[in-house]
Amino acid sequence: LDKMIRFHVTAKALKSIDKYGGLDNYLLLSQHVIVDEGEGGRVKRRILEAQERREAAIAAGEDPDEAAKEEEEDLSELSHPERMKRLRRFA
Repeated sequence: LDKMIRFHVTAKALKSIDKYGGLDNYLLLSQHVIVDEGEGGRVKRRILEAQERREAAIAAGEDPDEAAKEEEEDLSELSHPERMKRLRRFA
């Protein structure tokens, strides 16, 4: 996601994250992280959605990095309350 994300992690989860080779891999591959369930599940949903957008951009022949930049610019044009409302659906 290339973003800083804060959430609570146990010592055992930290060991597992290291074992999986990083947070993204742990969230995507671990059977203990269920989509939309808890903090990890919400972040997993965001990662999956970002992957889908990237794959769609590639399939459409677009530069996936450019598509992500355009999406960020769209958010920056919104008022603060509207931006927060849209971002909450990912949290």
